[in-house]
Amino acid sequence: MFDDIASNIWPIAGLESAHRVMKSNPPRLVLVSYTTHWCTRCHAVAARLVETSRLLGTDDKASSIVLASVNIGDPRNSRMLEQQGILAFPRQKVFWRGHLVVGDFPIHQETKAKEIADELVALRHHLVSTDAP
Repeated sequence: MFDDIASNIWPIAGLESAHRVMKSNPPRLVLVSYTTHWCTRCHAVAARLVETSRLLGTDDKASSIVLASVNIGDPRNSRMLEQQGILAFPRQKVFWRGHLVVGDFPIHQETKAKEIADELVALRHHLVSTDAP
């Protein structure tokens, strides 16, 4: 879904790929969006995340925030989806240092990209300041 759009959204395909993205060094806050190509709501979320990635790309404080996507239709992701309990989509989760910190990061039709970016920057700041594992 994000492949055809110029963006800084990292594709995840399989557990090894997910591990590389989520356990990167230096530590990054990672918002993972679980979507599929045929879902119209997923396309709306994708558009907001592309805009969010552009906003974060211009913010020095956001340099360690990554947006990633998981195509739920890709068979390489089936084990990961099962492990993470992804039963509905679109769905977003947030990870810090490879650990789940927000199990449901809702992005609704009226949610603005700036709101998403600001919330991610604030969450990252909180995690860094509290030295969360």
